[in-house]
Amino acid sequence: MYDFLHTTYNIQHTTYKKRGFTLIELLIVVAIIGILSVAAFATFGNTRGRARDAVRVSDISQIQTILTIENLTPLGSRLLTGCTGAGGERLTTLCTGSFLEIASFEDPLYSSSGVCTSSSAGGCDYTIYKSGGGVGAKTDDYQICFWIEDPTSLKLTGTAPAVAKVLVTPSTPKLGTFSLGC
Repeated sequence: MYDFLHTTYNIQHTTYKKRGFTLIELLIVVAIIGILSVAAFATFGNTRGRARDAVRVSDISQIQTILTIENLTPLGSRLLTGCTGAGGERLTTLCTGSFLEIASFEDPLYSSSGVCTSSSAGGCDYTIYKSGGGVGAKTDDYQICFWIEDPTSLKLTGTAPAVAKVLVTPSTPKLGTFSLGC
């Protein structure tokens, strides 16, 4: 109550409670969520492919370890039994004999897809060649070719997807390095 010149006025204050959000506020929130989801998709979009590539690299490293151990036996360097056909051989089906344990490794996505070659345009099985290509792979002289979905997962520069290889020769370290092509 106010007293102006001895006249009393009752002024009632009406307060309005604001409920909800304005349209502008909602649009801003939706835009921010959209930007964050695009950034997250760009970062994590190929996670499955990279995970499969990690399995491939692990498989190839284990195969290399098996062949290195075989090479260190008293028999030394020798031909891979059953892996000496005309050209590259699929490790999943054609390597037999004392190297039977390497036949259990399969590509996590493309099993029974055929041999990997330099011209493979799609997924392929792990394939073993002599280090220069062709027949006669040995425990200390071979290259293993395999399909890779994202070359950057191996720190290789190139376009994805592609064929990659690991090369082991008598003059290279026992566990070779990865490169693109086959």
